[in-house]
Amino acid sequence: PVPPQTLATAVPPGAELSLHRGLAWVSACFVHIAGMRPSFAPESMGIDFNYLFHRTLARLPYPDGKLHESVLVLEANINRPLLGLIARKLTGVQFHARKITLTEHSDEWVLQLTGSTGVLYEAEIYKDTIGTDAGKSSQFASASEADRYRTGRYGGVRCLKTLQ
Repeated sequence: PVPPQTLATAVPPGAELSLHRGLAWVSACFVHIAGMRPSFAPESMGIDFNYLFHRTLARLPYPDGKLHESVLVLEANINRPLLGLIARKLTGVQFHARKITLTEHSDEWVLQLTGSTGVLYEAEIYKDTIGTDAGKSSQFASASEADRYRTGRYGGVRCLKTLQ
């Protein structure tokens, strides 16, 4: 949770932050892709990469003239500069090329984002808080039902250092 004024400059004109109990929320979404390649290419040509998004919820203006609750990407980071450049050209999202590592320990993983000035973000993800069973509360009859889902336990995370 963060005070809404902290994210005021990140919200596009005509949009508004989605608040819960008067606070905005920022989450980090880490993704590891292994062996990405065109379907016709052999497995040996695949590349691995990591990306880390920091995001919040906001009501953004859509072409229908209404505000719709959406995920607003605050910062996108990727550990492959060339992929970041391609993604920037194709999507318009400003990817930052940074070192992103996930280190496994006996009872946790440590996620770290490093830039030219040192560690920018670090979080511990506790293994015992992540389940492999998808309970009834995480199964949906439709995509719109899943869009309305806002609760759930996806893992215990302790953020050690956050982006400024």
